[in-house]
Amino acid sequence: MIGIKKQRGFTMIELVVVIAILALVIVTASDLFLSMIKTQKKILAEQEVLNQVSYAIEYMARAIRMARADEFNTCVGQGESYGVYSNGIKFINHSSEDICQVFLWDSVDKVLKESRDGGQTYIPITSRDVIINSFTIKTYGEEMRDGLQARIVLVLDFQYRDSNISPARKIIQTTISQRNMGS
Repeated sequence: MIGIKKQRGFTMIELVVVIAILALVIVTASDLFLSMIKTQKKILAEQEVLNQVSYAIEYMARAIRMARADEFNTCVGQGESYGVYSNGIKFINHSSEDICQVFLWDSVDKVLKESRDGGQTYIPITSRDVIINSFTIKTYGEEMRDGLQARIVLVLDFQYRDSNISPARKIIQTTISQRNMGS
């Protein structure tokens, strides 16, 4: 029996150990992968909310920045540029049609809305995916005849509607100075 080599394979115990280790590696890798997908979904949802809120606040800032004085007392009062209320702001839009424009926070629907007919009809400017918890407007130098540059500070407290994705509340603020001072 010279020249015959004994072939040796894996024992059953060795196979079970290898399969158990391989299963553990696969489970760990799949948990890590699922966790990464969940984190990416959360980040994308937060980015979408920030994009929507940034768009809304920039849209409002652009319109408010170019507001004109109410020369004929048709919107906010003769000679005034803004009418600021607890949940909104009203002003003459810079367009040639002298539109009485309103931005307000609907505390029931938790969205920001816009009116281009002086407050008769409103359309939302933030989506239902975003909850606007509060909308604060502060004015400085608002008396147009005082010679000071008018400044308006808009503060939005918001969060994503799906609390499983992004329950954290966020606050964004912008300061607007009027471009058409005294006009």
